Amino acid sequence: MQMSDKFAQAWKRVLFKYPKLDWKTTHPTTQAALPIYYEQKNQAKEQKIKRLAEEYGLLYFYKSNCPYCKEFSSVVKSFADKYGFKVLGVSMDGILLPQIKNSKVNNGIAERLNIQGVPALIGFKSESEAIVPIAYGYISEAEMEDRIELLSGEANE
Repeated sequence: MQMSDKFAQAWKRVLFKYPKLDWKTTHPTTQAALPIYYEQKNQAKEQKIKRLAEEYGLLYFYKSNCPYCKEFSSVVKSFADKYGFKVLGVSMDGILLPQIKNSKVNNGIAERLNIQGVPALIGFKSESEAIVPIAYGYISEAEMEDRIELLSGEANE
């Protein structure tokens, strides 16, 4: 116990001399600093997603008789408006939803992308034909943000 106490005291002195080694300088733990930390983190996430929106569009697969699809359409539209994504809706049953202005009837793309359920949201980059699945089923806007941030590593490869 004495050895660990001596080590802890020595480490504290090292941190005073070399503050860059202290994890708390970049990851605050105090109640007052946490909101600032999370605000900066959210701003960085939003900027990252806005940059991705310049390169990627969203394919939204739906059916007109699906209640989840109808409700999720509003979430997709709100998300796209917030970040500047272009959305192409793909109707799986031939009936277009009014919430998604740019919609087309499925021309076989759902089969090529192996879309097996709706609602489905896919990120795509037309130049490289990169496809990034974002959501299968109804999810919140916050969850879409988290998923796109997580998948953005794959999107940039």
